[in-house]
Amino acid sequence: MKGTQKSLLASGVALLASAALLAGTTFAWFTDSVVNTGNKIQAGNLAIGAYAYDLAEDGEGGFEIEGVNGGNPFKFETTPQDLKTDKNPIINDTLFEPGKSNAKLLKVENEGTLAAKIKLDFTVEDGGLTEALWFDFVKVENGEVKGNFTRRPMNTLETFADNLELPLLENGDNVQFILVYGMYESAGNAFKDKSFTVDVAILATQAPAESDGFGNTDYDKEAKYARNKTIYIDSGEVRTINLDEMDYDAGGYDGVICAQNGGQVTLEGDGTVIANDQNNYAMAVWATGEGSKVTINGGTYINNIAYGRTDDQMDMIYASEGGDIEITGGTFKCATPKWTLNIQDGAYKDGTSTIVVKGGSFFEYDPSNATNENPAANFVAEGYKVVTEERADGTWYTVVPE
Repeated sequence: MKGTQKSLLASGVALLASAALLAGTTFAWFTDSVVNTGNKIQAGNLAIGAYAYDLAEDGEGGFEIEGVNGGNPFKFETTPQDLKTDKNPIINDTLFEPGKSNAKLLKVENEGTLAAKIKLDFTVEDGGLTEALWFDFVKVENGEVKGNFTRRPMNTLETFADNLELPLLENGDNVQFILVYGMYESAGNAFKDKSFTVDVAILATQAPAESDGFGNTDYDKEAKYARNKTIYIDSGEVRTINLDEMDYDAGGYDGVICAQNGGQVTLEGDGTVIANDQNNYAMAVWATGEGSKVTINGGTYINNIAYGRTDDQMDMIYASEGGDIEITGGTFKCATPKWTLNIQDGAYKDGTSTIVVKGGSFFEYDPSNATNENPAANFVAEGYKVVTEERADGTWYTVVPE
């Protein structure tokens, strides 16, 4: 027993001595690490610049275009008008007369990092002079004129632009063309004191060049252009607007798309029409005036208003003063749902304006049982009914045949 106690005591002393020795010892283990910092995903930038050069009275070189300017070259100033910062009109000709012509050199450049494609969009207001005018666009490549000059009637300007699309695939790529325009020598007295006005929009969207995450280089081929100015269909004009080709996003004071004074327009396709709050109005579509009509066969219609304004009267689809609207399809999401469809008060009572619904889906709005102050309680046509569906964002009412 005494021997065992001595052994235990010796072992304890040995452990304490080992602990004392280890107290001043540092252990080492093998380690390793890989550090990777600064990870970032940067969105590409779609940006274009647009520049216009006026004719110069003197200078060297120039561009010779056969069949115009008497064989003399067009010479342009070296400092352009930057159309992003200088909003003055490119064209401001006065005292125009038969036989007179003018020209502008236009350049559009890719100033972003994404591949782009561009097109021109013209909105013409005829003050009686259009039929007396001609135009042409002549392309410039590497400082030389390409193609032939053709006098095109000015009344074809809008349709000519519809077929013009140009690629700008890399930063720094640019396209240049000379706009030549003039008055026919044969223009007579009927055109005295008349005018011609045009708004020019240079539209850009992504081009199918970069590949997506799965190696597909065509994933941008369906990218659409966006128009940010009200479209007016006026004076007996009849048009069809394909929303598959372009979205429309503008202030809603006169409606983003407005048929007036007898103009008629049909809207079709799957694009979007967005009306932004402007002077307490946010109308996406407006038909006003006897004989004016809008037919909506498709598309998505939205209005945006300031926060906290949900009880205000912010009409989205509106008819007045004898204008008519017929809806056969589309999606309608109004920020003030009870004003999704509306007819001007007096006009409906006189029976001069109508909204007829034969299709479409409406957010939080039953077009067969209007809940606003409008005297029309049912916009749905005979032979059609409303189907109600609860979705994640709220109640939708869809009009279908009975």
